Amino acid sequence: MMSENERGAGKDFSWEIPHPPLPAESENIHKLTSELRYPVTDDANLESKRDAARELNRAYFRTNSALVRDEISAVLSRALREETNKTVARSISFSHSRLFFDKNTLPNLNYARSKNIISFDDYYGELSHLFPEAPPDVREKMVGDISGSYNRYAVDIISEMISSGEALSLSSNEGRNLYQFLTANEPIFSGAINSFGYFDSLLYANWLVAVSRLRSMENGLPPEQLLAEKILDPATDPRASVAFLISPHAKRITASQRSLVRWDDIQFRAKKFVQENPHAQGLQAIAPDMVH
Repeated sequence: MMSENERGAGKDFSWEIPHPPLPAESENIHKLTSELRYPVTDDANLESKRDAARELNRAYFRTNSALVRDEISAVLSRALREETNKTVARSISFSHSRLFFDKNTLPNLNYARSKNIISFDDYYGELSHLFPEAPPDVREKMVGDISGSYNRYAVDIISEMISSGEALSLSSNEGRNLYQFLTANEPIFSGAINSFGYFDSLLYANWLVAVSRLRSMENGLPPEQLLAEKILDPATDPRASVAFLISPHAKRITASQRSLVRWDDIQFRAKKFVQENPHAQGLQAIAPDMVH
């Protein structure tokens, strides 16, 4: 789950504010609210409105007042529905979705999606970031929605979240749905069999660890054992063994865990694949990074 300092980080939030951050005081919130009500007339006005939405997001995390936070959530929710410029509306949508989960979160996301303010990937990406913070009954519905989406972006977000060891209190149904979702959307390595890249390998390694942890929740077997079963399955792309060995996950495997994960067998498969593809420059360049 994201901390207050981590909220708002990421997509569409890499801007520069042309003025010092405003304190989260009512008069400043009212000033920003007024800026959002002006119609877009030119590029400068457009950026001013986007800045106002983003500054409201910042003000939310500079106050501990529940009343002020509720006011900011309400202001952004109303502005989203009143805004006619989709570029500004997109900024408003993300400014709100990166707040803490509240009664406006899902209605705003659903509205933004229905009006094509945010994309399919945006919508499921936000759901994937948000579901751990939702109340249990709402969270289970969100997980069901994500699981039925077949959205690749959501796969990558949830894989990273679970593989990172982030503390998630998943119900049995949530764990089962997420496991089925991830296994039905296994990442693929792009290009020919001898092509290889760090980005593909990172996504796949996160997916491997996440699937193993979710399956372990279901059957009680050690996740390291389940990880080994997947990597060493003859039907699994041999690049999976390389991806795991160059990942941060492999570096955290302890000596006592190596037997469970069948470390020597995974290394053998990875080295054999590297040797069989001597002309694959990317693969040969990455091979020295495999943990020994």
